[in-house]
Amino acid sequence: MKSIPALLSALLGIGVFLFWWQWHPEALSFQEQNQLFLWTWSYLWQRLSVAGGLADWLGEFIVQFFRIEWLGALLMAALFVAMQRLGRMTFAHTRRGGSSFSSLFPSSLSFFPSLLSFLPLFLSVLPPLFFLWLMGDENVLVSLPVAATLFLSAVVLLRRLRPWWWLPVLAALYWSVGTQWTTYYRIPHHGPDLSGWDADKWELLRQDYYIRYERWDDLLRRAKEHEVRTPFWSNSVNLALAMTGQLADHQFDYWQSGDDALIMPMVRDNVSNLPTMEAFWRLGMVNSCLRYASDLEESILNARKSGRLEQRIVECLLVNGNDSIARKHQALLDKTLFYRGSSQGSALQSVVAAKRQLRYRDNFLYNYGEIDKMLAILFQTNPTNTMALEYFLGQLLLKGDAQTFIGALPWAQQHGGYQVMPMAYQDAVGCMQSRQVPDTPYGRYIRRKMEGGER
Repeated sequence: MKSIPALLSALLGIGVFLFWWQWHPEALSFQEQNQLFLWTWSYLWQRLSVAGGLADWLGEFIVQFFRIEWLGALLMAALFVAMQRLGRMTFAHTRRGGSSFSSLFPSSLSFFPSLLSFLPLFLSVLPPLFFLWLMGDENVLVSLPVAATLFLSAVVLLRRLRPWWWLPVLAALYWSVGTQWTTYYRIPHHGPDLSGWDADKWELLRQDYYIRYERWDDLLRRAKEHEVRTPFWSNSVNLALAMTGQLADHQFDYWQSGDDALIMPMVRDNVSNLPTMEAFWRLGMVNSCLRYASDLEESILNARKSGRLEQRIVECLLVNGNDSIARKHQALLDKTLFYRGSSQGSALQSVVAAKRQLRYRDNFLYNYGEIDKMLAILFQTNPTNTMALEYFLGQLLLKGDAQTFIGALPWAQQHGGYQVMPMAYQDAVGCMQSRQVPDTPYGRYIRRKMEGGER
């Protein structure tokens, strides 16, 4: 019986570890990419100089290690186990004035106090489970369960101190966690969504996680199992198809959101344009990638920086030859644990050189409605850029621009490197030549587009 508390803590720790590491690694990635923890005294003082700053600083300290998934999951498991054990101490009944809790029950009902003695143990599991469920809202910060753990620590400490020590402990507690609880939420002056873990939302964030770490086959495998009918989903799937050399064959085997299925227009939040930004980078549309990355970072509503986006900004600046500005951004990254020195090394230099061959030769403005023309110019700038060619032809098919598509097919024949015409192009030509829209992947897309129904 004495081993039950330790066993419960162990089971909770293992469950929480597996929850983050195996079932929701995208949650770790999302939290980490929306902050930038700096190893400087000024950063520490900036956090500690306001009420609630200690919990905020400790939360960000933990989140920086989410770059290593198993380590991040292990730290979250340790945090939740600490919360559970402190909760058990908080809820535990103590003997006061020499009286025993069991004396409240007749000897014939002695099993009641035996059962109720485990009540604090069962109650101690509720806070970790509550925060695990609450973090189904991606904007709940890790600093919130950290603040709860610090609060429980103070409660346990106060019960063991003389009353005259309570004042300094309460003052320290207030300065550690005593702020509006919405401080621990990424959107200021808002509260968390209490609906828990929405499957579609986290499926989209899982796609972004796969894109970030270039796990294209995993993305496509899950896309066959979980379809989320949004432009974000289509952008992610099409990028994975392009990176695995399957876009020209299988684009319309997957659901397409419409004209924005390859490249989305700007959306003012810190999530929606992530797959588009990554597509711009791989296409060689460096300035558009830089603009999207900068806007995505500015859209983090609690005014944090992003290590992932700062790193992409540095890469874009280096491609454009803006070395002095790149050094300023890299100086910030050099104060971190996992991004320092990221602008150095032969691997990055070769990537920068390759992107310089793909990018436009001139600067100019364009609007989203001309994205197909921009892709055509990008391909003409460097005919070896087959991704630009496939995105251009795919965009024409999404728009239903049959005339331009037929006129551009010689480009695909000359520069695409195909042994035979790709299946999606064959399907499209067959639809264009048919008097009726056939029941084929592209035909079904065109039928939806003509009917103006579900996109």
